[in-house]
Amino acid sequence: QAPIAELARQLPQCGCSDDFSAYCGALKHRVKHDKEADLGPLAEALVHAMRMYFGHDRCADRCKPLADVLDEFCAAKGLRSLASDLHRGLLRELLRNLNDSTWTKHMEGGSQLLRMVNLSCVTLLANLSRASAVALLLDLGTDESEVISSSLVVKCFRKVTRGLSSSSTAEADVNTLLEVV
Repeated sequence: QAPIAELARQLPQCGCSDDFSAYCGALKHRVKHDKEADLGPLAEALVHAMRMYFGHDRCADRCKPLADVLDEFCAAKGLRSLASDLHRGLLRELLRNLNDSTWTKHMEGGSQLLRMVNLSCVTLLANLSRASAVALLLDLGTDESEVISSSLVVKCFRKVTRGLSSSSTAEADVNTLLEVV
């Protein structure tokens, strides 16, 4: 079994869609079962792959396998240990593709794919600390407003802060969030 970093490095070099699907399947399996994996190289490869394949008609056959890997990746326990620029890149690409979702309307299984991307985004935000998620959303909402609508950022912000008032550490959580702002 190749390490995740090696599989991730090979992902953008796949010539045919069958090879791409095979690498995505292997990555999905490895992320799920290798709890000690270094996820940094895969995060970089996923950001690159989202830019290359999501939203491009000629790459529709690569979108579902990529979304499958994203789904597993965003649920990985080691996600918090990634550098914040990787979190930012992942969240930016997920939000960008949710913001302009017309690319899914003309592809087979497009609505299911869009749901998977949405769920990956929600899962990514849920796996970050609340303060990190809020900081990223504020950053993307201000710096990337040309590609991510403010209404989408606000929707995500509401999800992240839901249940804050009923938390057992509500006061400390609010203070932490205020420090971010």
